[in-house]
Amino acid sequence: MLTAERNRLGAAPEVAHKELQAHIRWLERRIAGLDTDLDQAIRTSPAWRAEENLLRSVPGVGPIVARTLLA
Repeated sequence: MLTAERNRLGAAPEVAHKELQAHIRWLERRIAGLDTDLDQAIRTSPAWRAEENLLRSVPGVGPIVARTLLA
């Protein structure tokens, strides 16, 4: 949704830019909050931590892919 809003911003009339920029900022804050919540959940759960470590042991799987798969 964030990418879609960023793409819309480029094609939207100038009058809509302020509202779209506000929505983009809201989405960015919400995503950051969810990332923090997921990080906290993984750090406090031995089972999730083990799953993340296992996923990250696979070549090419970094923190973003591992967290995406866990989510």
